[in-house]
Formats: sequence, structure tokens, C-alpha cells
Amino acid sequence: MAFCHYGVTLYNTHRYPEAIGYFQTAINLDKSNSLAYNNLGLALFTTGQVNLAKANYNLAINIDPNSSAPYANLGFTLFKEKRL
Repeated sequence: MAFCHYGVTLYNTHRYPEAIGYFQTAINLDKSNSLAYNNLGLALFTTGQVNLAKANYNLAINIDPNSSAPYANLGFTLFKEKRL
């Protein structure tokens, strides 16, 4: 979980490529970490990697369908793509 938390710190300081690496490490250590998938999606979206962002939001949803954040982020992404 520490990698995910540090990834958030990097994301919040606009160090997106570094944040992506930390979120990926968090996922490699725990494939059931839905928060890391969601945060990875945010960082990917921010860097223009929209399709990968959507894939990660969907992975987060599959792991924890009760978490609202990946649904909101996926919806926002689809809205920005003018698909909603």
C-alpha cells in the first residue's frame, strides 16, 4: 500500500510518469489493489493514455464493484470523449 500512497503524492505534485511507475509497482505486489488500478487510470488519463486509463478503471471496478471512484472516473473519461 505504501507504493500506492507515494504514487498519490507524486500525482498530486504533477509528477505523473513517476506516479504511474509507483502505481504499477503497487499492482505488481497486489493484483487485488483496486485503489492502485483506479489511481493508475487517473495518471494514465492525465498523460493522454485514455484507452489504458479506461482499462484500469474497469479492472478496479471488477475487483471492487462497490467502490464509486472508478465508476466516476470512467464516466468522466467517457464524457470527455463525448461518449456520454
